[in-house]
Amino acid sequence: MVVLSALKWLRTSCEAGKEVNLVEGLPQVMKPLDEDMAQILHKEIIDNGINLYLGKTVTEVGEGEVVSLVENIYQLKQSSWQSV
Repeated sequence: MVVLSALKWLRTSCEAGKEVNLVEGLPQVMKPLDEDMAQILHKEIIDNGINLYLGKTVTEVGEGEVVSLVENIYQLKQSSWQSV
């Protein structure tokens, strides 16, 4: 589960010009939040330039990049759910 300190670090990395991807195996970040609050958080993450992948698991990392993701449920981009 993603915690707020990790989100702050991700945003700082993004502001420094890094490409940032957040991969969460669950269908939302911070599972204790209700669905409406989670949607607000997802929008904030994306609006800060972070690529958000929900319902996915990293299965392989190559030289500085994710090579393979296992598809679980959703990808969230630009504030809309898209089936992957």
